[in-house]
This record gives sequence, C-alpha cells and structure tokens, in this order.
Amino acid sequence: MADPVGRKNGWQLAEFVGHRSPDGPQRLLNGVNWDADDVHDDLQSHVAEHFGKDSGVLVVDDTGFEKKGSISAGVQRQHFGTASRTENCRIGILAVHATTRALVD
Repeated sequence: MADPVGRKNGWQLAEFVGHRSPDGPQRLLNGVNWDADDVHDDLQSHVAEHFGKDSGVLVVDDTGFEKKGSISAGVQRQHFGTASRTENCRIGILAVHATTRALVD
C-alpha cells in the first residue's frame, strides 16, 4: 500500500487530516498530558480484543532508519546495523504483537 502522505512533517500531516495548519495536531501531541500507562493499557486491550490469541507474543526490537540529513529529530551519527557501519540514522524501538492470525506493530 502506498504511503498517502510521503514525507511527514506537521504541515503535511495536518493537511492530510483536513486541518488548515498544524496547530491542532501539534497541540494534541505536545500540549496534552499523556499517561503512558493508560495509553499502554488502551492499546493492549484493543489489540487483545481485535487480534489477540492466547498463543500471541509480544516481540520488542530496535531498528535503524538511515537518514540523509541531520536535522530530523533523533538523527545522529551512530552504528547502523543494517548497513554494518556508522551513518546518520534514527533508532526506533518496535513493539509487535504476533499471533498465528496476525502480526500487528
């Protein structure tokens, strides 16, 4: 499936969801007091209800995303395992719920 937004910054994401400026989405992400435990519990309940099975497992892994520039958040020169060298990259932590029915990340 093609990515409908392409490069993602505040303006492009806001336009994609129908906003005239990024103010609303940025306020939601930056100004709201998120309770990480509540978000975790809601996500866990949703995944268990829609995709879960008793045989499901949680897989946690880190992966690198090579970046050409250095101005994106979290980008720095560091070991990039996929390329087996030091590159400008961003490291992401992936949490995946895997079952025989679905792989959800």
